[in-house]
Amino acid sequence: MARRAAWTRLLRLLIFVSILSYAHGVSAAPRVAVLYPDMPEPYRGIFSAIIDGIADEFSDPLTLIPLSNDQKTNNAMSQLVLKDVDVIIALGRRGLVTADGVAFEKPVVVGALLLTPQDLKPHMSGVTLAVAPEVYFSQLKKLAPQVKRVHVVYNPTISAWVIDFAKASARLAGVELLSYQSKNIKDSALLYRDILRVSKPMEDAIWLMPDASSVDDSVILPLILKEAWNRNLVVFSGNPAHAKRGALFSLYPDNVLMGKALARLALQRSNAQVEPDRDRLRPLRDVQAAINLRTADHLGLRLSSEQQREYTLKFPMP
Repeated sequence: MARRAAWTRLLRLLIFVSILSYAHGVSAAPRVAVLYPDMPEPYRGIFSAIIDGIADEFSDPLTLIPLSNDQKTNNAMSQLVLKDVDVIIALGRRGLVTADGVAFEKPVVVGALLLTPQDLKPHMSGVTLAVAPEVYFSQLKKLAPQVKRVHVVYNPTISAWVIDFAKASARLAGVELLSYQSKNIKDSALLYRDILRVSKPMEDAIWLMPDASSVDDSVILPLILKEAWNRNLVVFSGNPAHAKRGALFSLYPDNVLMGKALARLALQRSNAQVEPDRDRLRPLRDVQAAINLRTADHLGLRLSSEQQREYTLKFPMP
C-alpha cells in the first residue's frame, strides 16, 4: 500500500510538472527581430527611440538588424538571422523591402513609414505614419469648436483608406468632411484655389495630407497659409514644420509610444490572433502635438497656460 501511494504521488507530481511546462511553453515570450535602416542623425535618433519603445514591451532582448543601402546584403544577412525568431518588426521602407524578400513567411509588423493596404502581404500588418482622423478632429474641436466643415485634398492611391475612416470620424465629431481626389500637384493646386475661394472664416478648416502629390511645401503651402491667414481659416496637418510656418496645429509621431504599439501588435501576431483585413493596417494614434500660438492669437483663440502645456512644440519658439 505504501509503495502504491508513493507511485500515486509521483504520478501526480509528473502530471503537475507537465502542465506547468506546457503552460510555460504557451506563454513564452516570442523571439523578436527588428529590421531598421542604418542611417545618420537625425534619423538614427528617431529609429533608436522607436526601438526603445519596442524593447520596453518585451522581457527578452531584441535581435537588432541594421540595414544598409545594399539590398542583396540585407537579404542574405536576414535569411541567416531570421530563421531563429518568431516575429519580425520592420521599420521604414528599407525594413519593409527586406522583410518582403525573406524566403520564409514569419509574421511581420511594419511601421515608421507611410503605408497603404496594398503595401502589406497577407502575413503582414502595420501601423502607418498617417495619423488617425479622429485624433485630428478631437484636437480641432478642442481648439476651434466653431469649425463646421473640413476640406481635404487627397491622392486616392495613397489615402483612400484613410478617408474612409475620416468620414465616419467626422460625423462623430460633428463636422462635415469635404474630400477632393487629386493624383498630381497641379490638380491639387487648382482644388486648393477653389476651396480657399468658398471657405468662410472660422467655419472652414483645411486638412493637409502627408503626401507630396496633395501639397507641395515649397509653392502650394505658402499660398495656402497666406490665404488662410487673410481669411481666418484653420489649417492643420501631420507635419510639425507646417505649424512652425503658420498652420494652427500639427500632429506627429511619439516615437517611443509608436514603438510600444508596434510591439503589442507583434505580440498579437506571434500568438496567431486573427485580424480582419481592415484592421491589418492601423492609423497612428500615439502622437505629439505642435501649435502656432501666433496663428491661434490671430484667429481669436485664447489658450490658457494649462492648454499650452499639452503641446510638445510651440511656435514661435520662446
